[in-house]
Amino acid sequence: MAHAKALHEEGVFLLIAGSSAEVEAVKPWSDESGAIVISYSSSAPALAVENDSVFRMVPDDRQQAEVLTELMAGLGVSAIIPVYRNDAYGSDMASLIKERFPELSPEGSVLEAVVYEPQTRDFTEVVQTIGERIGASGAPRDKTAVVLVSFEEANLLFEAADALQDIRWFGTETLALNTSFHQSREALAFAEKVGFTAVSYGFTETAYYLDVKQRIEEELGRVAMPNSIYAYDIPWLIADLMPELEQPDDADEWKRRFVELSQAFIGATGVIILNEAGDRQFADFDIWQIREEDGEHYWVKLGEYVRDAGVEGQLVKMPGFEPEGQAGRQFWLGFNPHAYNPLDVVYRDEFIYMLMHAVGLATPDGTEDADVPFADREQIDIRAVGSVKHAIRHDIVAGYPDQTLKPHYPVTRAEMIAMVGRALGGADKDERFSIEGYYRDADQIPAWAEEGTTLLTARGMLGIAEGEPLAPMNR
Repeated sequence: MAHAKALHEEGVFLLIAGSSAEVEAVKPWSDESGAIVISYSSSAPALAVENDSVFRMVPDDRQQAEVLTELMAGLGVSAIIPVYRNDAYGSDMASLIKERFPELSPEGSVLEAVVYEPQTRDFTEVVQTIGERIGASGAPRDKTAVVLVSFEEANLLFEAADALQDIRWFGTETLALNTSFHQSREALAFAEKVGFTAVSYGFTETAYYLDVKQRIEEELGRVAMPNSIYAYDIPWLIADLMPELEQPDDADEWKRRFVELSQAFIGATGVIILNEAGDRQFADFDIWQIREEDGEHYWVKLGEYVRDAGVEGQLVKMPGFEPEGQAGRQFWLGFNPHAYNPLDVVYRDEFIYMLMHAVGLATPDGTEDADVPFADREQIDIRAVGSVKHAIRHDIVAGYPDQTLKPHYPVTRAEMIAMVGRALGGADKDERFSIEGYYRDADQIPAWAEEGTTLLTARGMLGIAEGEPLAPMNR
């Protein structure tokens, strides 16, 4: 706090902070003083406040809790016991997990949590309590899991937990890729034995990201934790936004326009889209496990939890795991089912392919194109021909006045909105409200896209606040 105040007295009003504890400590002062706090690692839901002084480059912990609970339920876990350190992060995360798990596993149960103090170094009693509560529950041990919300002290807990080697263990992003386990061979052996699985924020491996990651690791001499990548993006984001401001030295203008302007920035962590509270709205997660090979232990990436902007629901891409209700919902992966590349250009034929898979109207790839009524049908990727046929049949796609589809043109936002709206059946009467004036650039929305825009806006599917631009012709 003293450092923040000293910087502010010197005229610095943009401050970079880390953990939720740090943000929580300075937030009352920054809200009052006019300073702005940009955090690279704070994720406590309690700090997600609209119109305050805090902006966070990571999503709040609701998304992480969603990942963990869906992962455990999908892997057949029917009983969980939260074990967490007694601080804001631990109690908030445990509460989110306890609330969400029964919703995803209706037959499942949440056992009484085990809480320990952050300064704990002897975990004998903690391990004993975990064992007693699992035993008293009567839950099958092969379907029971410990959810650990911890920091570097987790290696001490693992050293004491031999009696719990027949229980699955899961952990939060504070433990994924954490090098503290390598300080203890006993902890590593336990983690490998129980299949310790943890989640971390995930990134699309663009050339930019890989370059930044490599340079950070060369500087630190160890694996780059995700928070370091988020921290790297912040100064570049500030530099990118500064020329867009009328008065760069005006803190009020920064606060007012930060969410809007940040959407145009693409950093090492990808596209930054912030929600109403100023927190990152969409993030992917990676799923990690400690494995042993030739006597050495490594963090091995098992899969990805992909959340796509504008699409309800998530997808875990993990061998042997398909969450209930998600079968076949890999439509946003496009022509390449093994890569999620949100920064790639999407062409018209590929988007039709993705959309038709989404609504369950896809046909086998490679269908003959003879009866596709477009003059440029031979340019359509063979994988999308069947989808284009069905899109025509269901009045989702009409093509251009010159009887072409222009399959290799990048799809515009208006075109996507119009096609999705038609695929959903059009707007109901109770969803028909005027979009005139809702978007700042409503006059740029083509007439053929107005119904789709009305529908998707009414259902909250576009995620754009009233008064913000839709940018309908952006590709």
